[in-house]
Amino acid sequence: MAATIGSLQRHLDRLGTGARAGEGAWFNQFRIDWPDPDGLILIVIPTKNGHALLRKAVDSIERTAGAARYRLVIIDHDSNEPESRAYLDELSQRHIVMPYQGEFNFSRMNNLAVARHGEGAQFVLFLNNDIEATQDNWLARLRSLAARSDVGAVGALLMYVDQRVQHAGVIIGFNNSADHALRLQDVWLDQAGRRNLGYNCALSSVRDYSAVTAACVMMRREVFDRVGGFEEKFGIGFNDTDLCLRIRKAGFKVLYDGHTILYHYESATRSQTKQVFHPEDTRRMTRRWGKLLRQGDPFYNPNLSLRTQDHVPTEEPDCRVVHAPRVTVLRA
Repeated sequence: MAATIGSLQRHLDRLGTGARAGEGAWFNQFRIDWPDPDGLILIVIPTKNGHALLRKAVDSIERTAGAARYRLVIIDHDSNEPESRAYLDELSQRHIVMPYQGEFNFSRMNNLAVARHGEGAQFVLFLNNDIEATQDNWLARLRSLAARSDVGAVGALLMYVDQRVQHAGVIIGFNNSADHALRLQDVWLDQAGRRNLGYNCALSSVRDYSAVTAACVMMRREVFDRVGGFEEKFGIGFNDTDLCLRIRKAGFKVLYDGHTILYHYESATRSQTKQVFHPEDTRRMTRRWGKLLRQGDPFYNPNLSLRTQDHVPTEEPDCRVVHAPRVTVLRA
């Protein structure tokens, strides 16, 4: 281990990265910690009622942020429950509460928050109101990855309350559109805290994906502005996937960080209003990114299944599937 870490460190030093190599989640795995450039993080959280979830999210940010500088904007979409109104009034004493009225449109809400309250922020973190952070200094960790000039967006490992995977990257073409990778796999192997490495160590590594979820995604403000922010035609679904694909089209990497782990209670407030159903957005996704859907995700092996369960061999008979050629350009 020490010899390999030393070799990695010498390579990083030759490149002048300022990064530090260390031990990863298990034997023969390694972790690279990149320099944290500081810089103000604009954290944007849309919400509607659900004060208990929001309180847990905000409390966890305040508890784990460490020295990371941030500005928290809560987008209040017509909350009308007395407990929620009281909590939002309390929050407005130390954070920004931005009223938003009208039909739910996730993309428009977030775009407005960045436009109105993003002055001076070098980074933007889009976060759901049903996220809970438990790791100290996770904001600085995501910021250090998002600060790399070749990186456009960074997502985290999100897990359900039962500590199974809710999100570990997004696979394009899965179930005919796009869906989360490695969903429902155990994050931990035992109570001693040994990590489940996942397929080819995908769960516990930093790796490329075509997209990550906006339930937790950080990027530089300049990247968000360069691609024009969220596409407001995607009001409910696939807005994050579309944003990430446009970021990749602009020449940036989209990374999943398997070292940053948060709880996600997944759309707990929206599921009650059926806002998780978005057939129009699904059709729009297949129209806009149809060529990519046909060619296949460049970060997903074409011999693996795109139905029901990911990262298992495809069940196509006699392997008579014709895959489009894939070309990856390696830059020096």
